[in-house]
Amino acid sequence: MSAILYNILIIDNEPDLLDPLIQRLKMDGTFAINITTSAKSALEFLQSTKKETHLILLDLYLGESWGLNLIPDIKKYSSSPILVISTAASEADKFAALGSTSGCIDFITRDEQFSPALTLVKIKNILYEIHKNANQYAFHFKDGRAYLDNLELSLGSEHVDILKELYASANTPLTREYLLKYCKQTRWQDKGVERKHRTNADLKIVAGYVNKIQNEIKEIYATYHPISAVRATTSDNGSSYVFTK
Repeated sequence: MSAILYNILIIDNEPDLLDPLIQRLKMDGTFAINITTSAKSALEFLQSTKKETHLILLDLYLGESWGLNLIPDIKKYSSSPILVISTAASEADKFAALGSTSGCIDFITRDEQFSPALTLVKIKNILYEIHKNANQYAFHFKDGRAYLDNLELSLGSEHVDILKELYASANTPLTREYLLKYCKQTRWQDKGVERKHRTNADLKIVAGYVNKIQNEIKEIYATYHPISAVRATTSDNGSSYVFTK
């Protein structure tokens, strides 16, 4: 099974009409689909989600609402590219959607010639072009909390300390034993006195902390994996971690 790489938000008051495309996206295996059926629910989703939305499919006609009027509010919460889709659209509608001030990147007509397969290809091409050079992500730390692109990671204080140390030592492997000092709940600690010889079980605790950090990062950016296990020396059995910038 393919890994989820992209999160897509569909804003359509009649999402059943898009079911062939939705099923095609799900079958592909690289997309997570979120569906909202009104402007209100779409904005609530964008405001509350911790995950990056990689693409928005916006219906031109949201019931009695004009979909393009929703775009300025969408942009308050997300910089995601917007692909407008409509069952019946005039040339004037397409011109309005693709105008320089609309904020849309393309327009799809959902008519009798609509092809879910070709639309999937279009979506993949759009996402590839946008993300192929996207390799810069901003972390910052404040008041014992960690943030990725201004989104807070749900981490405990020990996790934040480990991430902060890895980030500060970017591109330099740090051993589990070194990172162990940030883990306050280990079997070898007793009233602040460290045991001289640390067991494999103790070192596995560090792995658990790092896995938690990695999973929290993936919750925001599914395709971003900055931390990896490495062999720092020829005698190292893979028990070091490095944060790659």
